[in-house]
Amino acid sequence: MALLTVTAAIFRFSTLGVQHYWIDESVTVALLRLSFGGMLHTIPLTESTPPLYYVIAWVWTKLFGTSELGLRSLSALAGTAAVPVCYAAAAQFASRRVALFTTALAAVSPMLVWYSQEARAYSLLMLLSALTVLFFGEALRDPKRSTIGLWSVASVLALATHYFAGFLVLGEAIWLLAQRRARGRVALACVPIVTAVGALAPLAEYQHRQGHLTFIGTTALASRIRNTAEVFVAGQTGPLIPGVTAAGLVLVGVAVALLVVCASRPERRRLLPTAAVGACGLGVPLVLAVAGWDYVLARNLLPVWLPIAILVACGFAVPVAGRFRIGAGIALCLYSTAICVAVPLTAGLRRESITAQLLHLHNSDAVVGITYVTVPGGEQRTGFVQCPSGYASTQGYVSWLPGSGGHLRVAPGSRPGTWNARGAANGSGTAVYQLTVVCARTP
Repeated sequence: MALLTVTAAIFRFSTLGVQHYWIDESVTVALLRLSFGGMLHTIPLTESTPPLYYVIAWVWTKLFGTSELGLRSLSALAGTAAVPVCYAAAAQFASRRVALFTTALAAVSPMLVWYSQEARAYSLLMLLSALTVLFFGEALRDPKRSTIGLWSVASVLALATHYFAGFLVLGEAIWLLAQRRARGRVALACVPIVTAVGALAPLAEYQHRQGHLTFIGTTALASRIRNTAEVFVAGQTGPLIPGVTAAGLVLVGVAVALLVVCASRPERRRLLPTAAVGACGLGVPLVLAVAGWDYVLARNLLPVWLPIAILVACGFAVPVAGRFRIGAGIALCLYSTAICVAVPLTAGLRRESITAQLLHLHNSDAVVGITYVTVPGGEQRTGFVQCPSGYASTQGYVSWLPGSGGHLRVAPGSRPGTWNARGAANGSGTAVYQLTVVCARTP
């Protein structure tokens, strides 16, 4: 397990600065460059998640800065820490062999490595979701007050990181409450969780009204479900490699078949809690999507990665299949490792290329720079963005954030690759505008 954790750290830390920030990360950077109060004020206007990650990252940047290496190191640390947590969680529901297989899958997972190198909340979400699974398993085995309390704390923190953690926690809570032992303690531990849900509900509704996630519904749900399976196996950009996702899905299918056909009845019974919480974390969002509340994306479903990985690892660990299941498990780990190596070394698989594709800049790599400017009523303020070395600005545009208003003017700056925006707020209130600059790699 120690060797696998070191391996995970190498994959996550060694290439942190190779890729420039992509669009979503540039929003994070712009938020973290504000004052603490300004950041908390702006998050509801620009983001669709709770604020815990940004609070931690704001403190982190005061120590390590907002460069790709400095800021992403927080996600890399969380992603590395999640690996031994995956081992401990899997060991609550299965054998040590299964726990080691789960740890190996976590260490070289293309999806987990990708988000461990991204300045967003997803790596922290993975760590906290894994902790809820760990304490959930411990509470089933020995429902001590301290263990149930830790599960409650981890659940609240996971919810404060991402709303979709609530679906995983819901499954855990239902299963724990269904047990006869310590039902009163579990009910008491659910009080802080319900309180957190109530506190976050107005924020979630306000963010929903901003319309930042309307893009999700422009793609068919079936297509996004298929993409989720591909991303879970091959990572965010693995599907761009012809035939790669099919190979990974075949290996995962082998594990599932081995689990269904070869696992003993006691082994399957022991896995029931894991399967149940995973089904809840995956099934409830799908039901809500059909009902019209459709936010199904691969990254939003990250909390169910660990329950799924435990089930896959169990398939590779069944003793009946002998060398075949060991070979298939090793093949999946080597497959994942190859993708993790290829992504930072292949221009077409990196974040700059994804940004260019989203901005319809063909045959180019692109970086987006963003800054937020607070403008007191009746006054003017100037924003400033400069492209990274080797990139030139292609366009710049500005917009007032919701609830703000005034007059804006944007123009190229006096130095190459820079843009300036000057905004004047209307009335006596304070307004905020966003300056966005698109930078393309120069020949």
